[in-house]
Amino acid sequence: MTAATWRGRPAIVVRGRRVTPAEGLTPEKRDWRVDAYDERGAWIGGVDLPPVEGASPDAAVVDGWLVTPARDRGSRAVHVAAGREAPTRA
Repeated sequence: MTAATWRGRPAIVVRGRRVTPAEGLTPEKRDWRVDAYDERGAWIGGVDLPPVEGASPDAAVVDGWLVTPARDRGSRAVHVAAGREAPTRA
């Protein structure tokens, strides 16, 4: 858990594992996930991290954007994708 920003808003950002139980012929699935909460504890956004081998994901979440290094050898490029945001209230 860290203090950060999510799309410019102050947030508490939590990185953890999400487990989807096995169902019928589908095996149990474990994914890394990053969720952000506001000062009241309300969910304001989240992003699923891409699956990787090993204990931790090879990705960073910066201000609600998922940033992953390019897989090309010697490349300094990164891929950026937006995380999901909580629906706004009218």
